[in-house]
Amino acid sequence: MENLQVPSEVQPETKCMYCWILKPASDMTLEHAIPQSLGGAQAPQRYKVRAACRKCNSSLGLHVDASFEKSWLPTTALGEAARHLSKTNDKVVPPLVCTGIIHLDIPGLLETEVCEWWIGSQAEHVILIRPVDEERYWYMGGNPIALKQVSANARAYYFFNESADPNRSLLEFKESFKRRKVKKISGTKIDGISPADYGFSAPDEADSAAIEWIWNNVFSGGNIEGAVPFNSEFDIRFMCKLALAIAYCEFGEKYLETVYAKLLHAGLWHRGEGEAPDIPGARPFNAPVDETLKKFTCDLGAVSLLIMPAGEYLQLTLNIHQKHTWTIAIAAKSELTAEEFGRFTDGKLLMLFGPTHSSYEIDFPDYLSRRLHPKGGK
Repeated sequence: MENLQVPSEVQPETKCMYCWILKPASDMTLEHAIPQSLGGAQAPQRYKVRAACRKCNSSLGLHVDASFEKSWLPTTALGEAARHLSKTNDKVVPPLVCTGIIHLDIPGLLETEVCEWWIGSQAEHVILIRPVDEERYWYMGGNPIALKQVSANARAYYFFNESADPNRSLLEFKESFKRRKVKKISGTKIDGISPADYGFSAPDEADSAAIEWIWNNVFSGGNIEGAVPFNSEFDIRFMCKLALAIAYCEFGEKYLETVYAKLLHAGLWHRGEGEAPDIPGARPFNAPVDETLKKFTCDLGAVSLLIMPAGEYLQLTLNIHQKHTWTIAIAAKSELTAEEFGRFTDGKLLMLFGPTHSSYEIDFPDYLSRRLHPKGGK
């Protein structure tokens, strides 16, 4: 009897929400439409979809999400938000905040290395020495991919403030640098505490020389020159990606066929070649700020996302700790059904508190009422 060849099961294909290429379903990965750095893990389940291919998830995570998160404005605002929450919640460990690059002649410092100065909530200081990255020069803390290389030789020198709570201080340091592949060395002796318990390595001869130089030259009251590297377009691709992802989650895969989705797609993949697409509602970081919008669309300590009508579009406003706002249109009214557009007629607000693992959703009029007329007259 002749052997019959049974055809293998054809694996269904799915269109990636970012590159729009049909790929096997097994290649689709879980995507947080709102990045976890902004509290996306606490977002409603509808914003967590298995619709991004592995390549886009990895590439856009480094080149777009990290480009936004590791820029000075967002990373500083997120740090301030965490510090605000830590005042009333002992479980919140605020991160150290990078004040920028400083110019130091530390013994052994290579021309291919740069120094960053980080400060903790109790006036702790960290001098981070890492490789220079010409391509992503504005990343506070450096390029995470470059830091994984053995040749990077990145090291962080920690200096404890004697008036601080040592355990709390060391916990902040540990949390801030646990995802960075750097050698951690304490430049301060802390009685009764083993630095190794917090991930510190014993200093070698070069480390000891560097620490002594820092004590004598950095903390002696002299002037230290520094700068904050800044890329003026750190937010454009990110906001296109955020708008595309949120609209996909709200309106489904059919949204990707709209004319406006194609415009966001072009903005997401624009890498500086030729003229950038004109995205309706997009407000770059250096545009005039609506102070009322900044104050009354977010709680202190939170990251908020507001979707509401703006002319012929639905507009998304991202707000971090009432410090910085970004806006962009996410969909055209003409390309949505009356029911789809009607869901956002009054505005929908999502409030995310990443450090406390909490969130809530609220209609925008109700939020304004609560803010303008709080209970108890506060």
